Amino acid sequence: DAKLREELGAELKQILGAVGSTTLVVTHDQDEAMSLADRIIVMNRGRIDQQGAPSDIYTRPATRFVAAFMGRSNWLDGNLKLGKGGGFANVVLNSGAVLSATAQGIADDTPVSLGIRPERIAMAARDDTRPVMGANQFTGEVLHSRYMGAEIHYQISSAIGPLMVVEPSTRAKPFDRMDKVKISFSAEDCIVFPIGSQNG
Repeated sequence: DAKLREELGAELKQILGAVGSTTLVVTHDQDEAMSLADRIIVMNRGRIDQQGAPSDIYTRPATRFVAAFMGRSNWLDGNLKLGKGGGFANVVLNSGAVLSATAQGIADDTPVSLGIRPERIAMAARDDTRPVMGANQFTGEVLHSRYMGAEIHYQISSAIGPLMVVEPSTRAKPFDRMDKVKISFSAEDCIVFPIGSQNG
């Protein structure tokens, strides 16, 4: 029972906090790890890929394995083109589209995979005239949607490739199949890893 499991998880965290002793929980359930742990260690083939607070593991994954293991991501491949400082770079996708991203410590013209979490993508009707936030802005079309209670999961055919977008189910009129949309996300929300490296 999903609701009972969530309630027991909250109660277990309170008990562990009251006891005040270190407790090791081994799990393959990412949601369970995020909700219970003060510190997470992600292991890959017997070695530690990353350890830290749940928020750091999720928002600043050290490797592509960690990024993929600790949540959903859209992955797009291309070549990194360094900008003129500030930690920002362009990623020229294999489709020819160009995205702005943050990419520290990666050499110019390196093949990379760029990831963007579905919940970090904003979506609006294509004819909506209000300003759109984010350095990366593209058009798309809704292929299908799934109502998940608190969230709606959309599959989008976009100018940069297929994307999953997750929105809270608070929109007055959710998007329907074949609706034309515009999507946007910030350079800071992109995670970039070299292809073929330990991190890629």
